[in-house]
Amino acid sequence: MNAHATPIHDPTALHAWVVALAHELGFALVGVTAPAESSRAAALRAWLDAGKHGEMTWMAETVEERCDPRRLLPSVASIICVADRYHDGSRDCEQIVQEPSEARGRIARYARSKDYHNLVRDRIHKLRHAMQKRFPDASFRLTGDIQPLMERDVHQAAFNGQIGKNTLMLVPGEGSWFVLGELHTSLVITPSTRPPAWNRDDPCGSCTRCIDACSTGAITPFSVDASKCIAYLTIEQRGTIGPEFFGAMNGWIFGCDDCQTVCPHCQPKKRRAVDERMGSVAARYEERLNSVPLLELLGWSEEDRARLIMSSALKRATLAMMKRNAVVLLAEHAAKHATTREAIEARLRSLQLDSTEDEVVREQCAIAIAWLASQRA
Repeated sequence: MNAHATPIHDPTALHAWVVALAHELGFALVGVTAPAESSRAAALRAWLDAGKHGEMTWMAETVEERCDPRRLLPSVASIICVADRYHDGSRDCEQIVQEPSEARGRIARYARSKDYHNLVRDRIHKLRHAMQKRFPDASFRLTGDIQPLMERDVHQAAFNGQIGKNTLMLVPGEGSWFVLGELHTSLVITPSTRPPAWNRDDPCGSCTRCIDACSTGAITPFSVDASKCIAYLTIEQRGTIGPEFFGAMNGWIFGCDDCQTVCPHCQPKKRRAVDERMGSVAARYEERLNSVPLLELLGWSEEDRARLIMSSALKRATLAMMKRNAVVLLAEHAAKHATTREAIEARLRSLQLDSTEDEVVREQCAIAIAWLASQRA
């Protein structure tokens, strides 16, 4: 990263310098916006009041910070928004499996590589270091989805993308396969301008494919009931998964990509090059684990889990949560393939009676066994 001998005081020139630095660090998207209260603040409060955040109580506890980024850094004058492309939209190889010993649970694409939090944050630190060196009196604060910030709103304001009906940030023609990060600074930087490729404010129009594809009915236009979302159920919820969701998990053991894979913007054949610097997926996001064997997972120890998910976003789910998710998927598998029902039920009963097993796992086995009985009836 080349730095000039003297600082850039012109906000427009500073914008060009920052964008060049971020692209040099390998970010696919870079945008700048001025801090402001979110236009969706009222919608967020109504969403929280309706309990659609489920067990994510911290969202309600930090609602004021989420609605106004100026609370994170009082001196903030500009927010630099960066994003990485983590997937190219290519379709997964899906195989119909009837043998329970071969049944596997799918992992959402963003969690198949090294932990994206680290991959993004490490390079934002480098960006901050370069800027701090040049502007030693400036203030900075790094954020991401581990901080109380409505970051998709901020990225939309920076013209990195637009919020779709599934509430994900998507780039028209490029999709929503991006992970996000931000750097707040006291420096005044000229905001980014709207890309000419965006021909409308609403990137979705009359399309409802994401809504139609959501097997749990979590999505309504531009809103998601997290308490019904497969990603929430498999990653954020700590208790058991209710029987009303059995038969709708679609093989996902960690996260869910269903609303993205059906989006016209996310499909490779529909993609067009909005910015050639987005390029292909960086090598840092190479897949390491795309699925896990369900029956084998039920026998995992903490050491097995640590070895397999080391340095990945999968660590957000505890061993008990992963086993709980596997129990649900195995019950779904048994309901679809009668020849496997007996073997799977026997394994679930054994796990339910294991006094050394986590209580949530044992309770989930009881729910799964009862659900399978109801399916027979």
